Amino acid sequence: MDTIYGMGTIVYVKNCYLPKGTTTIPTKFTYKCKMGDEGQVIKKKGRLVIRGDLQNDTEYTETFAPTSRFNTLCALISIAAQERLKLVQFDIKGACMVSSIDDKEIYIKLPKGYEAPEGYTARLNRLCYGTRDAAYRFWKTLSDWMLEYGFEAVNADKTLFRIKKDNGTLMIIALYVDDGLTAHNNDEEYA
Repeated sequence: MDTIYGMGTIVYVKNCYLPKGTTTIPTKFTYKCKMGDEGQVIKKKGRLVIRGDLQNDTEYTETFAPTSRFNTLCALISIAAQERLKLVQFDIKGACMVSSIDDKEIYIKLPKGYEAPEGYTARLNRLCYGTRDAAYRFWKTLSDWMLEYGFEAVNADKTLFRIKKDNGTLMIIALYVDDGLTAHNNDEEYA
C-alpha cells in the first residue's frame, strides 16, 4: 500500500460529492513469495488488485496491449550478438500505476483494514492492477513517452523501439507488458 499511496493512486472523495448511482468495485490483495534456488523465500510481495470483472462497460474503452513476439525477441538477441550490444532485462515496478485516469472515475472498496475514512469513498487517481484497460493504458503511456524521448517505433512490431544518436550510441528496446529487454552500446548514456 506504500507504493499506492506514494504514487497518488488513490484519493478519497466525500460521499456527498459522489455522482448519483455510483457503485464501488471491490478490491483484494494477492500475495506471492519469490523463491530462491534452494527453496528459501527471497521476497514477499503483496498487490492490491481491482475486481475488473465487475467493471461497467462504460468504464473502459480499450483492453488490448501489444506484447513482443517471440520472433522479435530472437531478432533482438541476434542483432545484439552481431553488433556486440549489451543486453539488459528490466522490470517496471508499479507499472499499471504509471498511467493516470483523466477521462473517467472509478470508485473502489478497499480491503478490510485499509477502508476509506468514515464518510469518504476511495477513487482511483491512477490505474491499478485488475482494471480492464490497465495494460493498454500503461503501454500507451510508455509508448508515448518513448516517442517523445526520441525513440522511433519499428513498423514490424509495435513493442519494439530504437534510438540512434549522432554520437553513434544505439539502443533498442522490446517491451512485454511491464518487462523489457534492451540492447545498447553505451553504458554511460543508457545505464
